Amino acid sequence: MNAYYQEKESQVLSNYGIQFFEQKISKKSYGTLAHIHEAIELIKIREGNFRVEVNTQVCLAGKGDILLFRRNTIHSIFNEEEKENAYSVIKISPELITDISSKETSSEYALRFLISEPGSKIKWKNGDKGYELISRGIEEVASAHGKYRDIALKIGAAKVVLGILESGGDNETAGPENTEMPVSELIYKSIIIINERYDTDITAKEVSDELNLSYSYFSRMFRRITGKSFREYLNMTRINRAQQLLMTTGRSVTDISSACGYNNVSHFIATYRKVKGVTPKNTSKKISETS
Repeated sequence: MNAYYQEKESQVLSNYGIQFFEQKISKKSYGTLAHIHEAIELIKIREGNFRVEVNTQVCLAGKGDILLFRRNTIHSIFNEEEKENAYSVIKISPELITDISSKETSSEYALRFLISEPGSKIKWKNGDKGYELISRGIEEVASAHGKYRDIALKIGAAKVVLGILESGGDNETAGPENTEMPVSELIYKSIIIINERYDTDITAKEVSDELNLSYSYFSRMFRRITGKSFREYLNMTRINRAQQLLMTTGRSVTDISSACGYNNVSHFIATYRKVKGVTPKNTSKKISETS
């Protein structure tokens, strides 16, 4: 699978962190050509049999099967039958997993949806551990509507995420002593370090030295696995923490800026606006207006 295209995220996904739609595919044709995107994607086969390619893996999926495409994996799906078939699609932004998790665990949970290596589990069938919860979550997302649709979507997505995590779906052949590849384990450790020291002047060079990796190799692997540079991920962690403080405390913007590792409040405000689309002051104002 060499040729592929980059799919742009929809406005619905950017607004809610979740997108759902039904796809009908005519006989002997592609539901989607090989492509990649930032979102985590699951599909549930409603009718028919499909050939699914994910990076170098190929599998067949039939009615009721659920497939997982981690972020930036090259994937395609082809209708194998001489009749129209269908499947459901749910896309979840990695940031949503962070939002519905605690600060202490969010990076650990999200990382399991960002890494795709040979042997990574891509298919759940009826009877597999976690299948019922994943399937129920997909159906709840599909039926979400009305005034509180945004909450219903997040509840359904949380069940999908929980089902995958509880199923231990990191690797098809993983045993108790082989749950993750060494590189992903090292990157996971670096993310733990970021979570613990985001309020300091931590650098990629400092972390790579701690992990006994060359700076260039560490930087390259960090971007490949997380989809962000070390600095981008650090800023995202800091800004997410700043948002939590703005929403739950009465501390000043200057105080929160310092608490989240920024020595210059103007730089903090500019970075916050770039990541969140609003200023810290506007975030505080919105919370005040709804309280």
